[in-house]
Amino acid sequence: MYFQLKQQTRRIVGILWYNNCNINKINEREDQPMAKEIKAIKCPQCSSTSKTEIKPEIYRCNNCQTEYYLDNDDITVNYNHNHNSNTTKPILNPGQTKNLITGIVIFVVAMVLLSVLISVFSVSQNDGSVVSETEQTEQKEKVQIPYAEMNIASFVFSQPATGDPIVMYITHRDYKDSLDVQKTGIYFAFHNPVKKKLIKEIKLGDEIKTRDFKIRTFSDGNVYLLGDSKLYRLEKDGLKVIEAGRNYFSAQPKFEVGIASVYFDSKEHGDALVINTNDGKKYYYYPLIQKVYKSTTDDRARAEWGFKNLLPVGKKKVYHLFSEESSDFPEEKIQLLKVTYLDNGPGPKKILDRMSWFRDYYAAGGNGFYSSNDPYVKSLFGVYNEASCRILSAKDLTPDRDYFYAKIAYEDDNSLLIQMKGDASPEKNYKLQKINIQNGKIEWTADLPACCLLENLVKFKDGYIGSLNKNEYTQFDLNGKVTGKYTVKLLE
Repeated sequence: MYFQLKQQTRRIVGILWYNNCNINKINEREDQPMAKEIKAIKCPQCSSTSKTEIKPEIYRCNNCQTEYYLDNDDITVNYNHNHNSNTTKPILNPGQTKNLITGIVIFVVAMVLLSVLISVFSVSQNDGSVVSETEQTEQKEKVQIPYAEMNIASFVFSQPATGDPIVMYITHRDYKDSLDVQKTGIYFAFHNPVKKKLIKEIKLGDEIKTRDFKIRTFSDGNVYLLGDSKLYRLEKDGLKVIEAGRNYFSAQPKFEVGIASVYFDSKEHGDALVINTNDGKKYYYYPLIQKVYKSTTDDRARAEWGFKNLLPVGKKKVYHLFSEESSDFPEEKIQLLKVTYLDNGPGPKKILDRMSWFRDYYAAGGNGFYSSNDPYVKSLFGVYNEASCRILSAKDLTPDRDYFYAKIAYEDDNSLLIQMKGDASPEKNYKLQKINIQNGKIEWTADLPACCLLENLVKFKDGYIGSLNKNEYTQFDLNGKVTGKYTVKLLE
């Protein structure tokens, strides 16, 4: 409003200046005789011949009241206007004109100031702030989306020091403005879903070009990431990503020729990396113990096998899984199994993540060639997996229960949560249950607010957190009650 009034004031002053110039020109012409050659005595103003002689050779036009006289030398009519006539308007002298302009300008400026003051007080009462046009333009520019964002990976964890849940997103940002092209790259964003805000983000070095990151938690509790054949470690408390590959790879002479590619081995093999060197060789590498096994030998298989070649840190551990439908014994129902085994820590190991009832001919003394008539032993894991996976036992934790669409949602040394349906209907939503790991009894059951968990839950100081919808994270208390939701918004 202020700028519009300012522009209008400028227009008014300009018009007044222009009119004043024209008035001055007219006043100047009043004192200068104007001549025109004529053949008959007519009023030089309106050409009327009706006149009254008021003095010798001085006449007044009866039509327009103009006074004129004759110059006998060249028969020229000289005239001046009579501005006292009722048919004409008075012309101000320069002093009066100046005063009039000054008064109008003062009036307009006063109105502008009054309007600005009213606007200021009105805006202040509404939101307590005054925003100029420049600030409004800057705010509009801030709203504009500066980059396109593609999600690469996400990971949820709990900070050891505080117990707070953190949702980490790895994205690739492509900035649109050529002036911001140096900002394009891989970003790590750390969100606190309880506080519902982004608390930190970092950009990896420009040498990282990949849009494929893999994430794995090793036996030491640390989270490791692989991208562009580079190994990184996540600092959970500091929310930092540190390059770890130099320390792990430089210590191995076999890798001095250069690493062509590196990726995580399957989860069942624990902390293993698969490394291809520039000379075309392939290795299995356990970085936490600095142990390398060549893929063309059975050295790793021997290190995984048996109960007597454990590392000093090896110990008895327990995990849970649901059995799968059996083709050999279709009458067997799905069971929640409590598996006890010897864990080899950061060293070579093999975790059996699938079990189903089958005919174990080898356990019955077979030689590798079997028929349906040969003797067998009904088994869940068999004598071979017993040795290779160091299994001590597998127990049905809830023998009297039936399960439908069941899976493990969370487990640690003291807790077990499962996701399942109450019956075989595919239309119903899943339920979340906590199972007592000692006796298999149900401690509580809660309905999930959406279909199902997209990934396992993560425990934090006040409960659990997990994703039921894309980019949305739901928080549960320790009894399964929903306490909040948080959505990560990407600029896609």
